[in-house]
Amino acid sequence: MSDLARLCLALAYAAIFATLLWHYHWDARNAAHADRPPAPASLRAFTWVYRWLQPASALALVDALLWPGLLPRLLAPSAAGAAEGLALSSAGLWLFVAAKRELGLDYSPCDDARLPRAIVRRGVYSAVRHPIYAANLLVLLGAAVATGSAVLAANWVLLLGCYLASIRLEERSLRAGFPDYRDYQARTWALLPRPAALLRAWLAR
Repeated sequence: MSDLARLCLALAYAAIFATLLWHYHWDARNAAHADRPPAPASLRAFTWVYRWLQPASALALVDALLWPGLLPRLLAPSAAGAAEGLALSSAGLWLFVAAKRELGLDYSPCDDARLPRAIVRRGVYSAVRHPIYAANLLVLLGAAVATGSAVLAANWVLLLGCYLASIRLEERSLRAGFPDYRDYQARTWALLPRPAALLRAWLAR
């Protein structure tokens, strides 16, 4: 890739990561989660995971796009990989914003999960149970594909493992608090949409 292409890609990822950070840390609506009872099980280890993932991923992006060659790579960067990765990350950002909008005041961070007032099944939640987790995985996967960074790829594996553990704990609490949650589980997958769920979401538009 040319230097100009690297710079444009770096700016695009800076915008994506800045948007996500704003939603995580500075969206005033996030404070509403403290008014709801905590879930019996919450993956507190996520606090430390995020403290690693966010700066490490930012450093890996800077290394790959603005100061290349210091950190290991799995793939050599290419224009095709950059386009594919940016498309994945952009889709992840759209999914994150859409899912957070559907949750509204029922949003809570993974390391301080709170029981929602009701199970949200509209919008993207009609197709997948944990679209915010899926969105974050898409963003990070796209960054790894776009840059070929081994650090970003390793971070993706770490994040996936934490999300799978978190889903197990969260859904145990949701089944206990909402008896009809099992029916929702039977009709949807956790991180990927079932084809039938996608069709229902499309027809409901």
